Amino acid sequence: MVAALAPPQIGHNHPPGPVEAETPAGVAKEVQDASRAISREVAKRRPDVAEVARRTTVLAGAARRLRAAGTAAASFGKQVTAKVKDKAAEAAAAAVAGGGAAFHEQIGSALQSIGAWFRMLF
Repeated sequence: MVAALAPPQIGHNHPPGPVEAETPAGVAKEVQDASRAISREVAKRRPDVAEVARRTTVLAGAARRLRAAGTAAASFGKQVTAKVKDKAAEAAAAAVAGGGAAFHEQIGSALQSIGAWFRMLF
């Protein structure tokens, strides 16, 4: 009875080990395996509906993870773009303040190139 009243100890539930990062090749293999299994089942005269449902869940999970990765990459791209714009503005202001008006054309060209590069990426 006393043991039931004792507070739980830290680590008593045996948490899982570290999570392995997914690789694009791993996700691609997972998707291919699920897709092939679904195709095999659907081609049968009496497909295993539970197997098709399990494999469809695998495909839905992979799609959800890919969407999340795309969203994270877009967010990161926006942050990088904003930081580059800030740094470019600081550099241009410093160049003009320091008598760099002669470099106006080169600075403008560099900023346009950076902008074009980021538009291509994102």
